[in-house]
Amino acid sequence: MRFRKFFQQLIEQLLRLRMKPERVQPPFMVPLTEQRMTTRQGRLSNAWEVVRGPVAIRGKFSFSSFQECVEFLAERVNPLAEELGFAPAVVIDDNTVVLTLGIEAPEVLSEGDFDFATALDRAAAAATEKAGPASTKTEQKDS
Repeated sequence: MRFRKFFQQLIEQLLRLRMKPERVQPPFMVPLTEQRMTTRQGRLSNAWEVVRGPVAIRGKFSFSSFQECVEFLAERVNPLAEELGFAPAVVIDDNTVVLTLGIEAPEVLSEGDFDFATALDRAAAAATEKAGPASTKTEQKDS
């Protein structure tokens, strides 16, 4: 609902400015330069990597059980995806959740993709606190 209202307001503003809506992108969907992608990737945990062909961000989060993987998806990832309007590709392999972002526009990554990855890092940290220190395996990069 929130995004519908945002886009309605955006279109109304564009019509007032007599611009064509297809020429303007919301700020979170503007493609990133290679330098900006590198900068944003450096702020993420070691769980994330930028993959090429097609370009995407892939995060791997390991848990001590399949049940914890499902809980992470249901309680942490799904609410964020709904709130931010993203639909990550999800794979559960053994006790690891693999999330791939950037599949909506496979030729570029946007600020929104990295914002979502940052939010998922926080969600994984919160899941770790809830389940105990040995639950998730994600490493923080040295700053």
